[in-house]
Amino acid sequence: MIPIKKELDSILNLEDDAYKEEYNRYLNVFLSNQLKISDIRNMLDEETIKKVEEKINIIHQEQLYTGKLLHPSTHIENVILFSAIIGKSLSLNEKDLDLLLTASLYHDIGRKSDHYEKYHGQISSVIVGEKLKNDYEKTELAIMRVMISYHNEHEMRDVEGNYDLTKLIEICNDMGIDVKNEELMKRIVRLSFALKDADALDRTRFSVTSPNAFVDVARLHFPISKRLIMFSEQVNEYYASLQIQKEREENPNSSPIFSNIKGTPKQILSGYLSLSYSKTQKDKIKVIDNFN
Repeated sequence: MIPIKKELDSILNLEDDAYKEEYNRYLNVFLSNQLKISDIRNMLDEETIKKVEEKINIIHQEQLYTGKLLHPSTHIENVILFSAIIGKSLSLNEKDLDLLLTASLYHDIGRKSDHYEKYHGQISSVIVGEKLKNDYEKTELAIMRVMISYHNEHEMRDVEGNYDLTKLIEICNDMGIDVKNEELMKRIVRLSFALKDADALDRTRFSVTSPNAFVDVARLHFPISKRLIMFSEQVNEYYASLQIQKEREENPNSSPIFSNIKGTPKQILSGYLSLSYSKTQKDKIKVIDNFN
């Protein structure tokens, strides 16, 4: 496999012209599919923006997610914003959009550290169940708890690309949800997938400091999510620039820890494609399907 750290120029200097042609074709596909900030702004009405702001304000009012570097309050802010965009694209009704935004707000509340925590989704779900028991109707609260508990579960697919929902159904059963209710389950699947996508999109925050961190496009569930990768990168570049400015003001003689900012389209796509290119230069690239 071609290491992700290889710069674009190194990749395009390969002798195989067909290889370079394919790469450029995928780059064009990637860019043509990505939403611009103006497009996203037009998707969000004032009422939705107000709801996003209300949820973000709760983070600071309750002083949530303090003291974490990799899962700070800005991560939660991003997930709330991405959830709003995805939710509007899916034409969620007002009730389901609120469930998605609230689940986004509290999805990591049970996390104790920045390290891998296998059960933090389940712990967060328990906390939310107690915290919001007087604010939501029983079924709605159960749905939200399922979303939160499922958000960090590893998903499996069959050979045809269909998701194995065994774990999701197991969580639903634990929450007392009638899994035989097809309409309810469709609703839960859609909301759970939306939260997973919003959370996954914010992996671009890691690419600010780590060239090995990229959003796995193949794991995004909805077409709209795959069109938000560049926007997510731009949002996290903005946060990184603020952090750099803050560090320079506080420590003018030291180097900012977030100085290695990634984010150009070619840098981003080179990371995705390097996961699929073979050294033999003969294997067909299969990444383009993930952007459609």
